[in-house]
Amino acid sequence: MRYWSLLVAGGGAILIACQLTPNPNVTRWTLVELWQLHDSLARPESALFDAASGVIYVSNINGGPLEKDGNGFISRISPEGRLLEARWVSGLHAPKGMALSRGHLYVADIDTLVEIDVATGQITARYGAPGARFLNDVTVDTTGNVYVSDSQTHRIYRLQGDAMEVWLESPLLRSPNGLYALPTYLVVAAAVKIPERSAIYMPFSMPNAPYVLSALHGRLGDLMLLNRLMADSFCLTGEQAASSSMT
Repeated sequence: MRYWSLLVAGGGAILIACQLTPNPNVTRWTLVELWQLHDSLARPESALFDAASGVIYVSNINGGPLEKDGNGFISRISPEGRLLEARWVSGLHAPKGMALSRGHLYVADIDTLVEIDVATGQITARYGAPGARFLNDVTVDTTGNVYVSDSQTHRIYRLQGDAMEVWLESPLLRSPNGLYALPTYLVVAAAVKIPERSAIYMPFSMPNAPYVLSALHGRLGDLMLLNRLMADSFCLTGEQAASSSMT
């Protein structure tokens, strides 16, 4: 079985394919480069495929990751690697992780969650996250709540309706990076030991009772993505890539 994912790097956006390799415990994936896109991108940080519109959104920091300089923007590219709009949305600072929900694109931008109308490409709202310093990844649950990780304050924020608040702040949660919402729990990639560098899940009903899914010895850094591949598994991308069962 074959899956594809998106990987972004400092020099461009790269579409890669994940090829399943048999292993009874841990599944390793072979990443095959399909194309590269360098033109008009500026420090791309994250990429997200929109199946409804058939386009890929790429967030471009275009400066420092914490600089509020207004230089950040979102690009649109085709699944074949063709640049559609270099600056589809501009006026951001240092956009990073993104998620889609009900016709809107949510983008983490330092200390603010930005909401964009996908149909018009217009920014429709900005939600400040109290005390946030490094909003990183974004995910949406089945009811439309939006979750955002802050890798510096060790918090996870939640946007519920129009209210942005701290959903979880715990000494067990250190430097959260990648997020993925499943029906009953939130999967979180952590870059600092808990007690090891791990992927953990937090039941929505009991977020203060996280469980470690897998402990990894490689560094989980800026390219940490959690992409759900099958009903009971996930894929981690970073210095050490692996897939692990959730059951």
